Amino acid sequence: MNKIGVMGPRQSVERILSVAKEMKTNFEFIPYPYESTSEIKELILDNNYKVNAWLFSGPVVYLVAKEALESDKNTFYITATESGLFKAMLDFIYEQNGTLNSFSIDLPKDMYPLDNTLKQLDNPPKNIYVKYMDSQTKSEELLEFHMNLWKQGKTEGGISCLPSITEELKRVGVPASWLTTSRLETRKAIEIVVENLRSSYFKGAQIGVEMIQVENFDKVINKVKSTYYLQRLELRLKDIIIGLCEKIDGSLSERGNGRYVIISTRGAIEDEISTLKNTILQLSVEADSNVDVGIGYGETVLSAEVNAYNAMQQSKEKSGSDIVIIQENGLIIEYDEKEEELAYFPRTSDSELIDKLKSGNISVKTYKKIYALNQKMGWCQFTTRDIANNLQMTERNSRRIVSELCKIGLVLCVGEEDFSTRGRPSKLYKLI
Repeated sequence: MNKIGVMGPRQSVERILSVAKEMKTNFEFIPYPYESTSEIKELILDNNYKVNAWLFSGPVVYLVAKEALESDKNTFYITATESGLFKAMLDFIYEQNGTLNSFSIDLPKDMYPLDNTLKQLDNPPKNIYVKYMDSQTKSEELLEFHMNLWKQGKTEGGISCLPSITEELKRVGVPASWLTTSRLETRKAIEIVVENLRSSYFKGAQIGVEMIQVENFDKVINKVKSTYYLQRLELRLKDIIIGLCEKIDGSLSERGNGRYVIISTRGAIEDEISTLKNTILQLSVEADSNVDVGIGYGETVLSAEVNAYNAMQQSKEKSGSDIVIIQENGLIIEYDEKEEELAYFPRTSDSELIDKLKSGNISVKTYKKIYALNQKMGWCQFTTRDIANNLQMTERNSRRIVSELCKIGLVLCVGEEDFSTRGRPSKLYKLI
């Protein structure tokens, strides 16, 4: 059974568990309440291995917790919406039997829609004092912020994201309410966690095929001194491959001529990409040749192997020992030697784009790779050298492709840059 760790202040954790019980998800929700935010990191480090995912009660908890986590994978938090602020304001007005024209509020930076929330009110409060916090903000600092404004008569009280601050303000006589999430927001967050875990399970259980080919194996054979040397080389290569098989619990098949096929699951393969990279390096050194690797995912062994074969063919087109993955939906992921990842779909249903590319003799795949590279790098402008270096092609080929894209109206020349004392300046381009 999948286990979801629920972390937050005690009141929030109890509400989340109550909503989860109503939803009957067949997932186990394990409570990890805390009294102070200083406890969050220790709770994460001590219990991370016990759960499949984390659900945090709000953005404040998430900000602190993510510093203790190695990655954001399977970490979720209940998103704050305007309903939480409206609820906090109504609670404040109800408890004080009056109105609310000025107040102080603390919020996680860039994670709360305060301005958009207030625009929805016909008569918003006249004075709102905001203190933005991050994972390093101390509770004492927040308490002092609310207290000083109230003592100066600038506010009628405070609204805080932290229940401990709200309770302390009330204890010393300052009107206060707690900015929390609603049951509806909690339900939606639980649905997202559950769907993501279910999706990850089925995706991880997909068939995965790794196809590994030592390039120019015939030439490798011709270079060996004797049949015994060749047999020892093949044994050493197979020993390296078996080490990878053990890591991903795969089934090995030798296809001859330096080609090996490993059948496993998608989840196991994705977890051991770094092991695959080390294996490629060892094989390349041992055989003194580049190694092509194609990975395919699919619902059946046949579909996964077809994708793996096509991926390996694309790997052969690239210089160096790169990894190419083709997923069941057609998405292509390329890893280069720098461990950089480029993902793109090599297809389009835009008939106008297809006609333009045909007239320029440019493949859809090439254009999609350039488009994906621009998106990934965040380029507003680029040179042909940028394309050549990142897509591992000659600059001459890059200039030809970009020139054709300019002619068919998909790329525009927007300027020049000149960092050298010799030669022509480089032209700057942008995608249209």
